[in-house]
Amino acid sequence: MTLFLSAAAAGTFFAGTLLAQSAAPESSAQSELPAPVRVQAPVRTLAPHVFRKIDPALDQIHMVNTFNMKDGTQKDLPFSWAKNQPFFNDVWYFDFEIKSLRTIALPSVVTVDGQKRPVLKKYLYLMYRIKNPAQYFTVKEVQTVDGVSELKGRQEEVYGKYQEDAEALTAAGAPLAETLHATQGLPTVTKLDNVEAMPMSYEFITRKDKSLEFTPLFELRMEDEQWMDRTDRRKKLRRRKLVDEYNPYVVKKIAEKERPAGKLYGSCDFIGKKIKPGEEVWGVAIWSDLNYTADRFSIVINGLTNVRKYEDEEGKYFYKNLKLNYWHPGDLDIFRFGQPGGLDFEWIFE
Repeated sequence: MTLFLSAAAAGTFFAGTLLAQSAAPESSAQSELPAPVRVQAPVRTLAPHVFRKIDPALDQIHMVNTFNMKDGTQKDLPFSWAKNQPFFNDVWYFDFEIKSLRTIALPSVVTVDGQKRPVLKKYLYLMYRIKNPAQYFTVKEVQTVDGVSELKGRQEEVYGKYQEDAEALTAAGAPLAETLHATQGLPTVTKLDNVEAMPMSYEFITRKDKSLEFTPLFELRMEDEQWMDRTDRRKKLRRRKLVDEYNPYVVKKIAEKERPAGKLYGSCDFIGKKIKPGEEVWGVAIWSDLNYTADRFSIVINGLTNVRKYEDEEGKYFYKNLKLNYWHPGDLDIFRFGQPGGLDFEWIFE
């Protein structure tokens, strides 16, 4: 019994000594550990077919508008000189790519009979990418070939007569010959426009030094939404337009799902942002409170270009917008790009 107690006491002493010895190095080891390093996850690389690029469909005709400049207070005066006067616009555009339409359900709160209740709210969203292509189109005045040849002909005619007069004066021994520099031949003209104003035409050039601002407006247009008419107590079809909404919480949750470690912009986040040449930005447009009964709908986007045209009959400008057409068959969250018998997308003036 004495031997057992002695062994137990020795074991306790040995364990306490070992614990004391190991405790001191542990605290010193913790102080020597390096600070944790935060490693940012790389942005996920998507397959090439995930995004669909939309053709900007630019044409030189969109860069020129013609007006009849007339004075309405002087109707008796002819104004043929003011008809079809050209006005030129500097045209810019964004490269635009879209992902397929998707939905996301997030917790939200609704008020029913004065009480707030938690619900799952479904949002429809469109992911897209815009890029400043580092080019925009402008108009430059240039000398036409016909104008230059015509002016050279006039120059040769005038200087030919000048040469004949100088030779006649030299033969007659007149002192004016030295004044006309007859012995030095025809004077050289460095700039033809000093002789007469050069006829002009216009060509379109590209510049690559312009930052752009994107001020988006996404409008969801449902063509055949079903709704209950309380008067007749039956379902009817109607057209409805909904502008995309801005919700930072929803944008954040969509970014966590679609673009980890990447920046995602809502519509209002673009305010004041300058997109530099070659820069690419990801954005999302969001809609909620939809009943998803429309089989055909479209999304009209304003702000992708500054192309505009003037209509004389309306007396105002119409701006070029992109219209994306969709088909939603059935009740599932399946949205097909394009419509049967119609176009996938089109550029319209509104």
